[in-house]
Amino acid sequence: MLVLQAVLPGSHGLRHTLADNLLGPGARPFSGFVAPADMQRTTWFQSYFKNHQADLARTIARTIRADHGGYIVELGSFLGDSAITWAAALDQERVNATVVCIDTWTGDVPMWIHKGEMLGHPGANGQPRLYEQFLFNVQASGYSHRILPMRASATVGLAFLEQLVTQHKLKPPPVVFLDAAHE
Repeated sequence: MLVLQAVLPGSHGLRHTLADNLLGPGARPFSGFVAPADMQRTTWFQSYFKNHQADLARTIARTIRADHGGYIVELGSFLGDSAITWAAALDQERVNATVVCIDTWTGDVPMWIHKGEMLGHPGANGQPRLYEQFLFNVQASGYSHRILPMRASATVGLAFLEQLVTQHKLKPPPVVFLDAAHE
């Protein structure tokens, strides 16, 4: 059984422990990611959180410091702007923590109604490439070492996380940021 409290602050062990517990042993979403040739770093939405709440992210990051690391759970990550904002705040406050991003990366109903403008350029199979765009944006930001994506619905992700906490495999997150399914 892995317990996060045994992980030394400043080590990569914290993120690896989270990845092993949430995604499976050895799973590292960014390690094998190669962006599609036609993809560029982009956000076709202005992130309210990034543009207006970065100070709130830094304030919250300071409160996590007392916990000697840990993780923030973000429900709904879309293209990664808020996750990158959280990661930047953690860096600025020198907090050893990871941003766990739980999202399906399939969009919501209004996005499907307005496919082209809301879901971005589709892949060869016609499906949205939101997850790939998220990975690309995070990698391009330089914060992939602080961000851990988990492809699941908010309901499934939180229920699974609750099980891991109940089993003492992870401690509870000090912060859960809800930004999912806006419809």
